[in-house]
Amino acid sequence: MDTPVTLFHVIERDAPQAVHGQRHLSAPAEAHVYLDEVATRAFPAGLHVERHVHTTQVNDVARSIVAHVGELEPDLIVMCAHGWGGLRDWLFGSIAQQVIGLGSTPVLLIQPAQDGVPPPFSCRQLLVPLDGDPEHEQGLPVAAHLAGACQADLHLVMVVHTPRTLPGERAHTARLLPGVTSALLDLTQHGALPRPPQETTK
Repeated sequence: MDTPVTLFHVIERDAPQAVHGQRHLSAPAEAHVYLDEVATRAFPAGLHVERHVHTTQVNDVARSIVAHVGELEPDLIVMCAHGWGGLRDWLFGSIAQQVIGLGSTPVLLIQPAQDGVPPPFSCRQLLVPLDGDPEHEQGLPVAAHLAGACQADLHLVMVVHTPRTLPGERAHTARLLPGVTSALLDLTQHGALPRPPQETTK
């Protein structure tokens, strides 16, 4: 499948001097040079790789990324999830998390390796966490399509609390009503188990 790739960079207003240990790209010219270098280094020859730099400085990088979805029309957004963005990430969520929350295009998050060398990727097992909310099951068709394209096994998982792992107010309720809480957790667990196939009569 010869799928084109667009490398995208946003110029952030009043950005810090360094991001994740690397000098921040604050000028459009150096951003273009950087994307050209990445396109040559990281992608095989013959693959169509476009570059796009949003040259106007923006205050909100995540919103700028989502706003470009209508222009660039990507089927998938691929981002690194560093997970150590400091106080701002703790208060507002990382840029990757904000892109997920603001947009509707599927986002693939990659956790970078400590040594800077990406591990080999082989899509053979797909894990889809569910919580019983029908709205969250909208990702199942995408997961099924991806599993089919990669010939991967698809695993659905649902985590059920025990009385010892209940959070916050639910834990206090469990202490006051242990019998009711135990029964509710049993029902939740039963609902999470796979159901036997229905017999049909002709």
